Amino acid sequence: MAVDNAVKNMDNLDGTLSTLRHTLPYMLRVDPVNFRLLPNCLLVTLAGYLSRDFTAESQLTWDKFLRHVFIILTEKYP
Repeated sequence: MAVDNAVKNMDNLDGTLSTLRHTLPYMLRVDPVNFRLLPNCLLVTLAGYLSRDFTAESQLTWDKFLRHVFIILTEKYP
């Protein structure tokens, strides 16, 4: 749900993902190392599903978006 909100509110991505940013490190105890792998896994999955439509431009766009999400989600980790 938070990612859906983030896509709809790209201008305020930081504010939209703030609930996840505060929840993940403390309540769920998600290891931040896993967030480094997540963007790459999602890119490979998208490439597999979209094949011909997954152009270099769309890959770059998705990579930038996912990297930004990664940075926001790992901000609160020590």
